[in-house]
Amino acid sequence: MTAQCTVLHVDDDPEFLELSEQLFDREASFDTLTAPTAEDGLRLLRTHEVDCVVSDFVVSADGTPFISAARDVDVDVPIILFTGKEWDLVAADAVTANVTHYVQKAGVEEIELVKSRARQVTEAGRDASGTVVGDPPTSTAPVTATSSFEAAATRLGEEWVVVGRHDWSDAEELGTTVLEALETLDGRRTGTDVPLFETIDADALADLLGPTPSGHERPGVQVRFPYGGHELAVTSDGDVAIRPL
Repeated sequence: MTAQCTVLHVDDDPEFLELSEQLFDREASFDTLTAPTAEDGLRLLRTHEVDCVVSDFVVSADGTPFISAARDVDVDVPIILFTGKEWDLVAADAVTANVTHYVQKAGVEEIELVKSRARQVTEAGRDASGTVVGDPPTSTAPVTATSSFEAAATRLGEEWVVVGRHDWSDAEELGTTVLEALETLDGRRTGTDVPLFETIDADALADLLGPTPSGHERPGVQVRFPYGGHELAVTSDGDVAIRPL
């Protein structure tokens, strides 16, 4: 039987918060706490055992982003940033708070994706006895190119086409890998003259997805963002994928 995990969802939209709570609570594996303000979220985080935080980009009365304050309260809890804001508007705070996932908010489908991510990160943090542990994975094996693009596409979904892979042990920058991947698209060219750097901060993206300064990998993290009529996905495995919007 899957162990129950406690998810704290912080969002200043009460209707969306209620909908999310209903969808989470449909599964016996989730126990959901909700908070409409950053202050309420911090209070719950300090007084409850929380396995995962899901948060819109909300700020406290003094202007501090909740995700940053939450990281100060609990250095290990997985944080899923679930917001309607574009990545470039929240990237700096997301990287500073070491968020585990970024999901752009749109509707019910994205809530289901967040549920999947919450289940993934909480299960990854459990040891064999079912106890939640906060230590990062100890494996430091480098990502290699031996896993197939087909396997990566299966992880992302059938509609995704994997067009490149970044090697975190290589000196090449992530932004260069993404640009080179886009150049291989042939008939699936994005059809835009907008420079990639105007859409995404590649350095911030690398900080979020790449190994930690101590060498620990960040399993299961991915960032998606729109670009030229398509959606790009870059994962902590180094996969670069694309699908039509």
